[in-house]
Amino acid sequence: MNNSSRRRFLRLSIGAVLSTTTLATGTAAISAQLPDEELKSFLLSGQTSVSGVNLRHKEKLRRVYTERNFIPIWSENGQYTNTPRAIVEKLEGSSILGLDPAQYYTQVLASWLNTQGSYSTRQLELVLTDSLFEYFDNLANGQTGKLPGDASSWFGKQRVTDTQNIAMSFFRGAVSFRDAINQLQPESEHYNNLLLALREHHQILNNGGYQTIDAGGTLKPGTQDYRVKQLRQRLAQSKDYPGGYASASDHFDHSLEDALISFQNRHGLEADGMAGSKTLKALNTSVEERIAQIEINLDRWRWLPQDLGDNHIVVNTAGFQMDLVLNGYKNLSMDVIVGRNKRETPIFSDEMEHMVFNPTWNVPKSIARRDLLPKELANPGYLHSNNYVALSRSDKSNRALNTFSSGELEPSVFNASYRLMQKAGSDNALGSVKFMFPNQYSIYLHDTNAKNLFEETNRAHSSGCVRVKDPVALAKTLLMNEGHSEYGVEELFASQQTKAVSLQNKVPVHITYQTAWVDESGSVNFRDDIYGHDDHALQNYRTQRPQLAQQERHLLTQLSGIEVAISNTL
Repeated sequence: MNNSSRRRFLRLSIGAVLSTTTLATGTAAISAQLPDEELKSFLLSGQTSVSGVNLRHKEKLRRVYTERNFIPIWSENGQYTNTPRAIVEKLEGSSILGLDPAQYYTQVLASWLNTQGSYSTRQLELVLTDSLFEYFDNLANGQTGKLPGDASSWFGKQRVTDTQNIAMSFFRGAVSFRDAINQLQPESEHYNNLLLALREHHQILNNGGYQTIDAGGTLKPGTQDYRVKQLRQRLAQSKDYPGGYASASDHFDHSLEDALISFQNRHGLEADGMAGSKTLKALNTSVEERIAQIEINLDRWRWLPQDLGDNHIVVNTAGFQMDLVLNGYKNLSMDVIVGRNKRETPIFSDEMEHMVFNPTWNVPKSIARRDLLPKELANPGYLHSNNYVALSRSDKSNRALNTFSSGELEPSVFNASYRLMQKAGSDNALGSVKFMFPNQYSIYLHDTNAKNLFEETNRAHSSGCVRVKDPVALAKTLLMNEGHSEYGVEELFASQQTKAVSLQNKVPVHITYQTAWVDESGSVNFRDDIYGHDDHALQNYRTQRPQLAQQERHLLTQLSGIEVAISNTL
């Protein structure tokens, strides 16, 4: 399916679970009814629970109903309108948007809808409105209520959405349900394509899930084994076969090799066309796990700024990839190296202001302490031979020192008296250029003198900064977009002189962590959770979702007893 077909299918499929419903809440409609005094009494009281359901948005409910003079939204003269059933159906289908229907008490609400009466009508009035506020908030801000990753390196929510105002517009009847949903969700093709990928994975789940491949040795071209049939079926399910067709042969042929290479490329694995241990692990990852992974990454798009900028850079640390977008279109894409485990590249957004050609490197104290000073102690002369100099922190003349006593090299002593700097040159760790977006984390993009690391599939090797594979192309593209000549940029590199060049227009830089995305060909990509952010989010899901499901089952049991008691009195 090509991109335009995917987008068209997405609009139709997502639209099927939304609604153009607009509440009839005009002045005439409200004035035709009397206030519900019991509803008013409850909302003006300090109570926060209805039939065992803890209301999460009591103050917002009070505002909505006070504005309506305590006229119910979902019933007229004690009878449900058609609207609440339609809304509950949409909440029941919220999994298509990566949300958990149990968060909105959909089974409880459906039970009340099927037991019309003064008891259930008033309960539904409050719980349905409260659930909609929760639903709107989840669409705008994510479903766990927590950072979508490990908070130790995930710095702040970037997207700001006026959820309250949009929700009030819906309850006033100013916008339809679908319009409210569209305003709350990210306006991003990446987000929309992930929604479609989520729907496709739900379809696989409904069809019984992925075929698993039995344990055993590596499957490779030429192998004849019953497990080859399992491999064929698994790759057909994920559409790695062109057209989705796979034969039933148990012989590992070239068509299977090509399909496996497609799978490996989508999962950031070594594309060797053989099903070894790492590839088999990815193949045997359940569709339920992939669904959760997509849901987590949908949340991450909900945290990014709504407007990334007509010109911007996105670095996906989990995918080891950087994209440059100019005038709304991807202009450049390249591999990157990111922070290794325990020295993670933080997740944040900032603006690139300038770049420095042929830079020197002022070594952070932490890197001097953990990496360079131990090397000098083990191999005296290491710093000098690698073009490092020590500058006195107290001597304003910046006098360079090259020899030290062992006592001076003790990290706390050295860092108190000196700072390390590496001179510009071919062996400089920053390479030929660095791209600066000043931030509190001292993170930036730069060249590197360790080009060989780009050949690896897992490129988490830096101390936190992002190393780009083709810094010359990035510098040329950014500066030529501002009117510089290609020759002028080449001269800056060739001069061997350290020189800063400011950008006339700052370029937003978004450092993200996407372990699931859809590429330009329409293929869903997955990556390993190198920093444990997915695990952190999954712990929230695994704690929260079973609790919600258990709570709803308990409420349904209670309600069943209440309804039987009411029935026996009639």
